[in-house]
Amino acid sequence: MIFGKKLLGIVTREDVLRALASQTHDVYVSEIMNREVFKLDANLNRDEVREQLAEKRVRVAAVYTGDEFLGLIRVADLQEAFSVLIVCIQMRKIDLCSIISSHTFNEWYKR
Repeated sequence: MIFGKKLLGIVTREDVLRALASQTHDVYVSEIMNREVFKLDANLNRDEVREQLAEKRVRVAAVYTGDEFLGLIRVADLQEAFSVLIVCIQMRKIDLCSIISSHTFNEWYKR
């Protein structure tokens, strides 16, 4: 939920399912939204984002530049991107193991 340019909170699929399972009445978004959204800096690379999401055990985070909210990123987005990367590697017939073990993986992926 956004008010102007300020993120007020988010509602995930899990929040909706939890509300459906526990509430006998219709609920407002404001009742089930998470107002404590984990924040990430837009300048982090993919590995840093994945590490921070795993460390905090969150599935979604708000991306910011300074105080400006840019959007959301989900663990599922990162997983999907990695799956696409694997397909691209297979299409180019590049050895995934050598890319992952090399220090140039991030540079290769940024192309």
